[in-house]
Amino acid sequence: MYFLVQLHDTPDGPAVFGPDHEPFIDELIAANVALIGGPFDDPPGAGVRAAYVLRCATFDEARAIAERDPTVTAGRAIPSVHAWHILAINPAAADANLVFTPDDIKPR
Repeated sequence: MYFLVQLHDTPDGPAVFGPDHEPFIDELIAANVALIGGPFDDPPGAGVRAAYVLRCATFDEARAIAERDPTVTAGRAIPSVHAWHILAINPAAADANLVFTPDDIKPR
């Protein structure tokens, strides 16, 4: 199953993505859990700053991953998790420079 994780502003202000967020996402890519993600220029809803899609067995697993995001644990964003029934993915439609595999992730 796939799950859309949206990262929302906190009551104290806009979501802030620190240097600890990228290694977390790298970890998800290396584990073949993250499918796609990034920040929004034009948020789909008030206070939604970024999103990523996870491939997990259950909603609880996806929620646990979202709650482990350093941006969330540091109180700099609030996650929401939504089951998403993706019907198709066309990897040929993606710009080549945006495609990463676990082999592309360098150990930190």
